[in-house]
Amino acid sequence: LIEYFGGLEEYHSWRGDIVKQDKIPDRGERTPAHAEFFSNRLTFKYEPTCFIDKMADKFEEKGFIELSGQRIEDDSFRILKKVMKGESIRTNYSYIGRELGVNRKTVKRRIDDLLDKGIIEKPKCFFPNLFVPPGYNLIITLIEATSDLSDIKDYLKKDENVPMAIETSTERYNFLVFSAFESIEEFFEWGEKLNSKHPDNIGAISKTILSSRMVHLIEPQKVSLGFIENKLWDLKS
Repeated sequence: LIEYFGGLEEYHSWRGDIVKQDKIPDRGERTPAHAEFFSNRLTFKYEPTCFIDKMADKFEEKGFIELSGQRIEDDSFRILKKVMKGESIRTNYSYIGRELGVNRKTVKRRIDDLLDKGIIEKPKCFFPNLFVPPGYNLIITLIEATSDLSDIKDYLKKDENVPMAIETSTERYNFLVFSAFESIEEFFEWGEKLNSKHPDNIGAISKTILSSRMVHLIEPQKVSLGFIENKLWDLKS
């Protein structure tokens, strides 16, 4: 279960509330959950569409790709690649302006400001599950880097199987890595390649493998929209 909170106090308040609401039993009636905490501010890679270039290589080789048993070929893949890179996707400033009763130029200026500050990114299409293409396995890995952290960090930034990576200081581990692969064998090959590229710099690795059948989808925007709605509610009250 991946949860997002503004701080530890907010997390503890949430945990207390779900017990009071009988959403989970009291500690005496259940096995306590094990929680790890990671700071979103230490995210050094967030690229949910990173898989598309590797898929493009497979498409050039085979003439098609498969996602969750569905064959995607010809123009369908070329269109998929375009929209996942955000090409030809435009923001309709006029529509937003009409909906909000705001001048079109004002809408554009405010959106440009949000882009410049890194609050939002330019629009593009994502897979329904943000970190995993349909039918792929999600692997969450903790990596211990014993030296040359910057080199390993750069390596992960370029990796086309890693949509998200975070620096951490959890037990002996330095990096939390989200990756996705069509098969478990591909993941083990990835691990061997990582070790061969950095033979003296990788220590322990802890991994959690989740098949596509085990991942329950949640709308990617759910947390962000919930945060915005709460802020709007606070302003109204």
